[in-house]
Amino acid sequence: MKKLILLAQELLGYIASGKVGEDILEKFVSQFREKIEKVAEPVAGEIKKVTKFLRTVTYDLPERDLVKFFKDRKGLYASDGDFQEILTDAVSDGKMAPAEKVTMHWHTNTEDAHDDIIYPQIDEDIIELSTAEGRKMARTRLNILATNIEKQEGGKEGDFRNDGYVNFVGKFRTIAKRVLLCRGRWYSDDREWRCSGWRPRERNADSQFLSRNGETK
Repeated sequence: MKKLILLAQELLGYIASGKVGEDILEKFVSQFREKIEKVAEPVAGEIKKVTKFLRTVTYDLPERDLVKFFKDRKGLYASDGDFQEILTDAVSDGKMAPAEKVTMHWHTNTEDAHDDIIYPQIDEDIIELSTAEGRKMARTRLNILATNIEKQEGGKEGDFRNDGYVNFVGKFRTIAKRVLLCRGRWYSDDREWRCSGWRPRERNADSQFLSRNGETK
């Protein structure tokens, strides 16, 4: 990259001087184009890999009793211990999820969206459940999860993936200082939505929290 910058500077110097012949200028342009393409191609490839999995969705969320929803909703399994810790902390100040309109940028997870591509973005976005602001954000995220499950009862088509890939809801640091990822996933075999948490330290080369298809045995 440093050589590329020096070459560009040299090329600009020749252009600015006005004393270079067209043959020499074309030679420099050709060299610059060749080198920039070698650098730009892999960079563009990485950008494409990351951005192809992003989508923007706007939700009109209703006011909701989150505890009641995740306890009583039919066709939903939400008894996972890590998920319950996130939920309990999120509502620990006794407040319901408010009615609000929010826009979210979600990751669309497919078999080639390996965790290593998505994790760096997640690592910069952690919701602190020990703070009032963090709990408020958590209630919004959980309300989005509940709203999509409600709209897509029985595995209907909608904003959430319903083909076995996870729907990532957020990364949380609980009041007990545990870092947990939260996800929702449709299981067609059992005809139910499942909500669960995941501890980042469990991630390894064979563990794909975000990109593994739950329907793949």
